[in-house]
Amino acid sequence: MPSPERRYLSEAQHARDPQLAAFIEAIHGVLDSSSSVVETLAAVSEQVRGFLPHWRLPDARYLARQPGKRYGSYLLYRAADTRFVIVIDTFDAGQTSQIHNHRTWAVVGLIEGTERNRIYLPARALDAPPQLLDEYVTRPGEVFALQETQMHQLQTAEDALSVSFHVYGADVGTIQRLRWDEASAAYREFRQGWSNDVVDLPVYLDGPVLSEIELRRQCVGYLQGAD
Repeated sequence: MPSPERRYLSEAQHARDPQLAAFIEAIHGVLDSSSSVVETLAAVSEQVRGFLPHWRLPDARYLARQPGKRYGSYLLYRAADTRFVIVIDTFDAGQTSQIHNHRTWAVVGLIEGTERNRIYLPARALDAPPQLLDEYVTRPGEVFALQETQMHQLQTAEDALSVSFHVYGADVGTIQRLRWDEASAAYREFRQGWSNDVVDLPVYLDGPVLSEIELRRQCVGYLQGAD
């Protein structure tokens, strides 16, 4: 845990959402003390599992989809050293994402709805389709973790949207990632981007950072072709 004089949010942000502030401090503590990715995933999963049942979204706009799209991807928090980010994703009912990777570890907890999650392993030489490793359904409060080498696809239930809470071990909005394009039977690079500026949502930032508005304007639309 950080020393009492170190806070990862501004005083105003800390006062507005003390539960999130405590969670962010806890994740920084996990990353300071973990000695392996396996240990990190276990500890972050435990923190997310304990946090989500008692936390409420700070703004109803996190439930919105990006205008003209069937999803919204909102950057909630970005550490100054980019050691982790927190993202809220909202997907329409009956939507299936493309198979994609994150190029870092990820821990995902479901806030609302039901999702079918499929975990894949890409071909080593990227010369064959991803291989399905596991498939399971997640419901509110349930958490799963992904290794850097794995790919992921989600499918929402036909009758309800889903809202999910993601902790990533890097700033996934600024790195080149891979998706499997079924139509061309090939892996394609993309950048994720955020929907924050479209609905005028703030970001909880830790210290001086690059202009998030400019980053988002360059990288909007990470599920193109899936809607």
